[in-house]
Amino acid sequence: MVEHLFQYVCHQLPGRSPCIDAHVFPLCYRCAGIHLGVFLVMTYLLMSRGWRRDFPPRPLALLLGFLLFPVWIDGWANGLGFWNTPGELRYFTGLLVGLGLPLLLVPLCRRQVESAASSKALSAGSSLRNGWDLIGLFSVGLFFLLVLSQPWGALLWNGLAYLALLGTISLAVLAVLAFRAAWKTCRTKPVESG
Repeated sequence: MVEHLFQYVCHQLPGRSPCIDAHVFPLCYRCAGIHLGVFLVMTYLLMSRGWRRDFPPRPLALLLGFLLFPVWIDGWANGLGFWNTPGELRYFTGLLVGLGLPLLLVPLCRRQVESAASSKALSAGSSLRNGWDLIGLFSVGLFFLLVLSQPWGALLWNGLAYLALLGTISLAVLAVLAFRAAWKTCRTKPVESG
């Protein structure tokens, strides 16, 4: 069932997906990294109440922004035929996006929620408390790669697929909220006449 849901967000090419014997994971390496990374960050934000906080400090926000670039560089280079990245590195670049994007989008969406429910007080501080939390999330993401790439890991693939599905749903909700926040911001700004 999950395989059919993922066909809308991933090409699911067997040559670019984790395979053990005749079993193929329902996401390619890169999409698995993105969606499992989003799941990790959303779990972290729920546990730490980070969804009620603001953007990380500037150096940390810049680092999170830079985490988004390797997937684009690698994706374009693969698409243009400059190189063919091995699956584990594809997962790594996807994981960077999966970790960085929600930590930047959640504070943006927070502003949308803040205006809709202004009676709730929002916490001071950053969606990401410190760099060590990011390293911890990255380490768990690398453990997921270990599970995807080892023969014994196939026993846990269904569980990982459902965790990735939760990441996919979270990412979809974040995207809708981010577009709503951007749309609302564009509509409330006064138009200057020249």
